[in-house]
Amino acid sequence: MHPQQKAAWFVLIVIGGSFVLYAAAVPALSWWFHRTIAEAALPALGVFGLCGLTGFTRLFYRSPRGGVKGNEPVMDERDWLLSRRAWTAGMASFWLFFCIAGMGTWAYLYCLRGLQRVTVPVGIFPWMIMAGFIVFMLAQSLATLHFYGWKANDGGR
Repeated sequence: MHPQQKAAWFVLIVIGGSFVLYAAAVPALSWWFHRTIAEAALPALGVFGLCGLTGFTRLFYRSPRGGVKGNEPVMDERDWLLSRRAWTAGMASFWLFFCIAGMGTWAYLYCLRGLQRVTVPVGIFPWMIMAGFIVFMLAQSLATLHFYGWKANDGGR
């Protein structure tokens, strides 16, 4: 399996695990602290800090030391091209999400307040950027797996 495939699967596992832990943390926190599920949902978002583990994907790109393939490069031109295409797909997804989330927040507040002057609270933007990072990493990983194939079929690399 190519290092980019390994990194993509790692990202999908980390983000999927974060979603599973969030889904488990909300009811657990609401039960433990005797709060409603809506009140427990905000503190449970701290679980998404585990998405920072995606920073360890660099470790998948190390060249093997002293092995049979010691002189073989980790990535060639085709790999760089596919990496760039996956990054582009991730960035397109991020900006699409960011624009929809920003305008969706504005439209929601506009509908609540009517024809009054509406501004989006600035405290929402860090949450949108965090969610956008998750969207970016998911889209990039899915694009990588789509370009390489979902299984190890690259000739035993």
